[in-house]
Amino acid sequence: MKKFLLQQSMRLHRWLLWSALVSLIVFVVSALSHPLMVWTGPQSLVFSPPSLVVEQQTMAIFSRQLGHPAVEQARLVKLVATKQGAMMQLSDAGGRRQYVSLQQGIGEEVDGSDRYDDRAQAIWLARYYTGEAADVEAVEWIDKFSTDYPSVNRLLPVYRVSFANDSGLSAYVHTETNALAGLNNHWKTSLQWVFKNLHSWSWLDYYPTLRVAIMLYLLLVLLALTASGVTLLLVLRRRHYRSAGQRFHRRLAWLVCLPLLGFIISGAYHLLQQQYGQGLQLAALPDVVRINGVVGVETHDVVGVLADQDQPLHQISVISHQGRAYLRASVAADKKSKLQREHDHYESPTSIRNQRFDGIGREQGGYYFDLPAMQPQTFSDRQVARSLALDYLQRRDFTLDDKDLTVEKVSRFGGGYDFRHKRLPVWKITLPQQSNDIIFVDTFSGLVVEHVTSAQQWEGVSFSQLHKWNMLTPILGREYRDALMVLVLLLALALAALGVVMRRR
Repeated sequence: MKKFLLQQSMRLHRWLLWSALVSLIVFVVSALSHPLMVWTGPQSLVFSPPSLVVEQQTMAIFSRQLGHPAVEQARLVKLVATKQGAMMQLSDAGGRRQYVSLQQGIGEEVDGSDRYDDRAQAIWLARYYTGEAADVEAVEWIDKFSTDYPSVNRLLPVYRVSFANDSGLSAYVHTETNALAGLNNHWKTSLQWVFKNLHSWSWLDYYPTLRVAIMLYLLLVLLALTASGVTLLLVLRRRHYRSAGQRFHRRLAWLVCLPLLGFIISGAYHLLQQQYGQGLQLAALPDVVRINGVVGVETHDVVGVLADQDQPLHQISVISHQGRAYLRASVAADKKSKLQREHDHYESPTSIRNQRFDGIGREQGGYYFDLPAMQPQTFSDRQVARSLALDYLQRRDFTLDDKDLTVEKVSRFGGGYDFRHKRLPVWKITLPQQSNDIIFVDTFSGLVVEHVTSAQQWEGVSFSQLHKWNMLTPILGREYRDALMVLVLLLALALAALGVVMRRR
C-alpha cells in the first residue's frame, strides 16, 4: 500500500511538473508578444489632436449658432477642429455626432466641398494621425467592446478606418475627443492574436467559467512549482548541488523566482477581479443641455474677461452645471507649445510613445459664461468638477456631503489614470474613507470619465507594480524597463529548459 501511494504521488508530481512547464511556456511566450507590439507595431506620425486657435470672431459666431434647432436635444455641444476648419459638434445619447458650420447650417456644404458628417471627420482624423495617402477601404462604427477592440481602450464609440495598402493599416478614432484610440496593421494583428488567445484566452470568452478554471489551474500549478523551488533554494545548501548544470540552474532561479511569483500572483488577481469584480464604469454623456433663447447674443463680456489673457483661446464647449447651461472657454497652456503642436512631428517612434504615455496638459484653465446673457461667472473648474461628481453620485444613491470630497487636478497621465483615457486635464475626486472610490471628471465635456472602486484600485496597483513593473519607469524609462522584463522572461524559459535537461539525465 505504501509503495502504491508513493507511485501515485510521484505520478501526480510528474503531472504537475509538466503542467507547470506548459503553463510557463504558454504565458511567457504570449507575454513576449506585448513588448514586441509596442516596439514593432505601427506608430502615429502625430501625437496631439488637431490644434484649434479660437478667435473672438469665432466665439461670436459659435454663440449665435447655439440658437440652431439641432442644439436643443444635444447631449454635448463643442467647437472642434475639422477638415473644414472650426465647426460645432453635436453629440446625441448614442454618441452619434452632427456638425454645424459656423457660416451655414447643419451638414451644409462649406466652400463647395461635400457635406460634412462624422464619417468624414473620422477619415480626416485617421489621415491626420497616420499620414496615410492610400484609399480608404472601409469605415466601421464600433459602439461595443470586443476581442478586436477590448475595454482596455476605454473610448466608445469609435470608428475603425481601414486603408487599402499592403500593411493593412487601420486606425481607431474617437471623434468626440479627436483622439487616436488605436492603430493596427497585419503584423500587429498577428501579435495580438497570440496575446489574446494564449495570454488572455479570449477564445473562451463565451465560456467564462471554463476560461477562468483553466487559466487559474495553469497559474496555480506554476505558483506551486515556483514556491517549491523557492523553498529548495532556502532549505538546501549550495554543497548539495554537485554538477555545474545544477549550480547554474540555482543561480538562474535566484534571479527569476521573485519576479515570477509577482507575475503569477498579480495575474491571478487580475483574472479574478476582471471576471467577478465590478466592471469598469466609463464615461457616459450628460443629460440634454437645455439652451433656450440663444439668439444674437453679444460677446463683449467674453472679450473683456479674456482680453487680459496672454494665451489664445483653445476650446469652447457648452456644459450643464447645477441645471443651467454655460459656455466654457479654455485658454491654451502655453503659446509656444501651442504653435509647435499645430504640426507636431517627432523624430522617432520612441519619442512618440513617450509623448503618448506621458500626456500633455493642453489648457491652463477654463472660464464660464451663462447663456444666453453671456455674463462671466466666478465659479472655477474645481467647483464644476465637484458639482458634476456629486450629481453623478446622487443618481447612484450615494449619500455624501460636498465637504467629504477631495478634489485635485490631473495634468499628466500616470498612476491610476493612464494614457488610454486620452483626456487631459481632468479632475480627480476622492470619496471619503468608508468607500475610498475615485471619480475622474472632464469639465470641458461636462462628464464623468471613469469611476474606480476601492477594489479596482487595489487590483490596479497590483497589476501596475507586480505585472507591468511601472515602479521602474521613472528610474529606467519605458524602453529599458520593457527590455529588463523581456530578459527576465527569457531567463525563466532558460531555467525551465535547463530543468528539463537535468531531469532527463
